[in-house]
Amino acid sequence: MKKILLLFLLFASSVFCFGQLKGGFRAGANYSTFSGDSTRNYKYKFGYHGGAFGNYDLNGMTSVEFEVNYSSVGASYYIKTTQGVGNFLATTILDGSTTLNYIYGDLLLQIKTDAGVFFQGGVQPGYLLSALDKGTSTTTFSSSTISDSYSQTNPDSIGINRFDMAVCVGAGYALENGLSFGLRANLGIADISINSGNNDLRTHNLCFQFYAAFAFGGGGGNKKGSWGGRRRR
Repeated sequence: MKKILLLFLLFASSVFCFGQLKGGFRAGANYSTFSGDSTRNYKYKFGYHGGAFGNYDLNGMTSVEFEVNYSSVGASYYIKTTQGVGNFLATTILDGSTTLNYIYGDLLLQIKTDAGVFFQGGVQPGYLLSALDKGTSTTTFSSSTISDSYSQTNPDSIGINRFDMAVCVGAGYALENGLSFGLRANLGIADISINSGNNDLRTHNLCFQFYAAFAFGGGGGNKKGSWGGRRRR
């Protein structure tokens, strides 16, 4: 974690070396799940994200934004299976959640208006830093019930690939003082499941984000000449 924090600080300080390049920090909440044909038992869960960003102004309205973010995503699940054992039926319920912690490097094209509203779109490659799958397994057989908890932190045992890739789309509003708020959807396009085997069983991350950000040196808004407004002639 200390190495990640140091990376964020170095990244943020480097963006002030260039006149048209501004940067700052961002943090917010995640609302994520898994998508795919084999993920009907997975539900949304809350997580968080935070990191640093740089924004390079191209023409006063269009800019390129690059970010380094630590993001905790995943899903909760409730899986019920029933199978025959002799003349009886055994029912097993898995009630748990999977948490995946990534380091993401977002590359976005941003379009800003004089009113402070901005729109973003781009790509989000990521690398899995850690994972946790935990929950409770309850098996009912005849008149007996056996309940046990489980916890797994090895991504290979959980069946998760290390690399991820998503397409990002979002919008937000930037104030003149550098503070901004936004919504973003990260739509996974990479198969994160090791055991999928074919396209019909692919599993993807799906995450919706709400965040607040602060840009040093001012933000958007409707002030002419500000970041996100018209450029002075």
